[in-house]
Amino acid sequence: MVSHQKQADYDVSELVDQYLDFCANRKGLRPHTVDIYRRTLNKFTTWWLTPLEELEAEDIEAFAWRALKNGNPPSPSTARRELAALKKFLDWCVGRKRIQVHAQLVAVAPKVQPGKPKPVADEHWCQLWQSQLTPDDRLWLGLAYFCGFRRYEIVTVAPEAVHTNTGYIRFERKGGKNEALAYRDLPRAVETKLPWVTEGWEQWINILETTATARAATGEQHLSVHAWGDSFLDGNRLSKHLTRHLLPAAGLDPETFTIHQLRHSCATNLFRVGLDAAYIQATLSHSSYSTTKGYVDQSGHLARWIDDQKGEKEQWKTSQPSMKHGHQPQSKP
Repeated sequence: MVSHQKQADYDVSELVDQYLDFCANRKGLRPHTVDIYRRTLNKFTTWWLTPLEELEAEDIEAFAWRALKNGNPPSPSTARRELAALKKFLDWCVGRKRIQVHAQLVAVAPKVQPGKPKPVADEHWCQLWQSQLTPDDRLWLGLAYFCGFRRYEIVTVAPEAVHTNTGYIRFERKGGKNEALAYRDLPRAVETKLPWVTEGWEQWINILETTATARAATGEQHLSVHAWGDSFLDGNRLSKHLTRHLLPAAGLDPETFTIHQLRHSCATNLFRVGLDAAYIQATLSHSSYSTTKGYVDQSGHLARWIDDQKGEKEQWKTSQPSMKHGHQPQSKP
């Protein structure tokens, strides 16, 4: 990396602002995505102090692999995400003839090996769920475990999205698609055969609905709010709250499970009680059946996992059974 500083005839920070404005207002990217780009590019402008034309592929790769605050290297997925954000910014600069730099064309992104979906162990979930949780924490944990919400969906859902008269919650899925989910039906269906993992779900419904009603009345924008009154700005803060506070307070190792594993558990539990994969695919908004199949893993891995959890062999249906009467959603608001 070039170590000397040289004055450029443009302001990189201004280019970043123009690019972010382009992403938000011309491309129509989600605010969450624009915020990720902003944080990455702001880090880059303080890390790279020479003209952009002097960038080399090795510099871009070095930025993506720079050490974190704790001195550890980033994960391959984090490095790949930041490298992609930087390359898109540089491509935009070149396309708008702001600069002439081509290092991004040969910079190599790290390979990310897709991990096999792994649900949360029943005993670990119960240990956390039965611990001393605030209503706010119980609210968002239930959205992840009972409804399969992603981190982004948890932190962006609005109070008025909860329709207590119909039992549906409307929210923005990954990719910007708006959907409605029957939040009462899912834990009720799982309770039929797995009551130990849904203990207290009626209390969770009450917390969800009363919180949504109260926050909608006061004009708050977010349903999920930190226990100290500070809104969760992004999924990363939510993950840190889980690993640094909730899991240790429940007597669990901080690395026991992630928020996304709660989503895996939602799919797995629905499959365990006999719901068909097509319904699970629609519930979790998977774009392809293969994604859902990877979550529930009908090849035998799930059965072995259930053996570990319950200590007994269970035969799971491979057909497509219907939900019991009263559990199938009737109409969307």
